[in-house]
Amino acid sequence: MPPLTKIAHELAFDLLNASYQSQNSFLGGSLSCIDILTALYFGKKDKKPLFRLNIKKPGSEELDYFILSKAHAALALYCVLAKLGYIDQKELASYNKNNSLLTKFPNNKIPGIKIQAGGPGEGLSIANGVAIALKIDKKDNKVFVLAGDGELQEGQIWEAAMTAAHYKLNNLCLIIDCNKMQQDGHIKGIKNIEPIYDKFKAFGWQVLSSVDGHNIKELIDLIPKAWNKNNTIKPTCVLAPTIKGYRIPFMENKFSYHNSTLSKPEMNLALKQLQTPKTNTP
Repeated sequence: MPPLTKIAHELAFDLLNASYQSQNSFLGGSLSCIDILTALYFGKKDKKPLFRLNIKKPGSEELDYFILSKAHAALALYCVLAKLGYIDQKELASYNKNNSLLTKFPNNKIPGIKIQAGGPGEGLSIANGVAIALKIDKKDNKVFVLAGDGELQEGQIWEAAMTAAHYKLNNLCLIIDCNKMQQDGHIKGIKNIEPIYDKFKAFGWQVLSSVDGHNIKELIDLIPKAWNKNNTIKPTCVLAPTIKGYRIPFMENKFSYHNSTLSKPEMNLALKQLQTPKTNTP
């Protein structure tokens, strides 16, 4: 198993265990974005990290910014931060419990989190403010946002999309976890958001589309194109098609696992199914 695939697989184990121990979490959408987070936080292109971080200086102004707009996937991000050493692995089991550092949605008191997102659809607006400030200060920090495709039903997303294009925020990269589902069912049936590619293009964005949002190698090749030398005036949107509940076959493409806790039999089955890794994630 390639190194980054192994990390993503371990993160899925950590996520399942923490979710079961805490009896909390949004499992479906957290599992769908594990590979995206792995590519971003652990990936390198031409020996350079996709995302600049420093465990010894988590609040340094020299580092890049990441905003988890799909904040319900907080536990997936916490598992990444634990893997990197920002937080104690044992803390994961306390997720969303009373007096826990690891709140239901990310907060900037957690080491490794510089900026917290608000409610669904607000992350891109927050990112715009950061990106504009960096432009004013003539800094080269990059701003990454991970959003869910269900968030695109929010009008604020499109106001923020116009703002980012108007201010030529080419230091901003929005990655959309396109798992095509939300809490109550299929996005297409609740409020269709397609064509996403054409919409962001029409709003003045550079749009990059991956074939498989679980293909870590492809994501590592794709995301740096946001900063290509010819892109001097556009923010970038990366579309990453994913599967809700990925790596756990009985959970895949089931919106009932959007916000749920597993029973003991389900947990045992999930761990058993994780013993047979997916083969299409390089």
